[in-house]
Amino acid sequence: MNEGEVFALLIVAVSSVTALKILTRAWVQKKEFEFGGKDSALAKQVEELRFEVEELRAEQRTSTAELHERIDFAERLLTSSQRGGPEEPPPA
Repeated sequence: MNEGEVFALLIVAVSSVTALKILTRAWVQKKEFEFGGKDSALAKQVEELRFEVEELRAEQRTSTAELHERIDFAERLLTSSQRGGPEEPPPA
């Protein structure tokens, strides 16, 4: 075997062990979650976290929409000032 083949074999071995570790960890976590049942404290915490994440996403969407509106307004102001036209009044 030359160095290239040994290196390729080493990469395949490390990748396989890493993939096996990831899959095993996921399987163990799934079994731990299932072991507690649907009424477990862990399941309740997961649901609470999902609810909080959804609330944060809604807030982020609102903030992003407001930011886009402000950027659009700033672009209109810059465009109108470059053309020498009258400035648009700020939105109410």
